Amino acid sequence: MFDEKAQLKHYYDKVWGLVTSGEIQLECDLHFTDGTAKYIVDFKSGFGSNEKGNTNRLLLVGSIYQNIEAENYKCLIFVRSTENNHYLNTLQSSGVWKTSCGSDTYSKIRHFRRIAHFAGCFL
Repeated sequence: MFDEKAQLKHYYDKVWGLVTSGEIQLECDLHFTDGTAKYIVDFKSGFGSNEKGNTNRLLLVGSIYQNIEAENYKCLIFVRSTENNHYLNTLQSSGVWKTSCGSDTYSKIRHFRRIAHFAGCFL
């Protein structure tokens, strides 16, 4: 039992060391609340052919926010373009990020802007 606990703490310290070292950028473009949930938003103009590193970073960042037990984080990606690739599909099917593209993105921004305004914060 003690060895398991020590090993788990060792792995936790390794992962947390990566997170706090600056190797993983936890910043997203926008953070806001609707009074119930907290949202993190990443804005993209589109997903090109060289988005693998950013896709992996977004999956990790979203997972970190969703695993903060004391908070209720929702992860959103708003993409301006309607034509995207398998990197966006990876994020869409991950269960970590909710995504919207094209005109749906602007509808979502208007929706969240109203919600944030009523909750006392502004987008």
